[in-house]
Amino acid sequence: MGADGLYFDILNTSVQDLSQLTWSPVEYDGIKVTAHWTRPDQRDNWIKDKGQFVVRVWLNGPNSREYSNPNPGGIHKPNLPHTFVLEGKDASGRVMVKYGFELRQWFVNRGRQHANFFDQKKWCESLGYRLPLVKELTNAFARSRTDTMAGATPNSSGNNYHRRIGGGFFSEWGNMKDYVDADFTYRSWTSEVVKGYSQFPYSVSIDTGHIGSNQDRTFYTNVDCTTP
Repeated sequence: MGADGLYFDILNTSVQDLSQLTWSPVEYDGIKVTAHWTRPDQRDNWIKDKGQFVVRVWLNGPNSREYSNPNPGGIHKPNLPHTFVLEGKDASGRVMVKYGFELRQWFVNRGRQHANFFDQKKWCESLGYRLPLVKELTNAFARSRTDTMAGATPNSSGNNYHRRIGGGFFSEWGNMKDYVDADFTYRSWTSEVVKGYSQFPYSVSIDTGHIGSNQDRTFYTNVDCTTP
């Protein structure tokens, strides 16, 4: 799962000196993956040693900055899933390292534009995207008024995510607030509602994966739209 502006690091190893390699961009259906040998951004507050060089991998792809427009124009929907393979080459052009990862879904967020459930749903649909399911965001497990809501399996032991590839968007990437300039904030509405209380949609926290069920549809919060 991915979104525009997200990034991760490949650390140097004793097996291969990554500092001596160059990485060509990889593009597929509107998504571009680039990698460079660099220091972490000084705003990456979860990284203690910002002097250590890494291979930083960036994702760039479809997004919308029409945050304040209730009816934004449609944007491209990548044909996913797809496996991206980066190749680290030495000075002679030989491939020394390959790093592959799969993207199954693409997400587009609305930045700091809070709105009620109906307006956020409409914003996603105007893009050609949709509201996510709970399990597409988190692997947390929660109890509400009348039922339980389980995220992606295997579930975490409580109502917070457990970091895991395949455990939902937030579970894969961690605290979304930490990604500088990616514009993720607070919570995201989902398309699922509390059993017997259709006016209470579930929402998911972007920093802990917590599943919320106490906000009715008039509550103002954020949204992370997805496709397919």
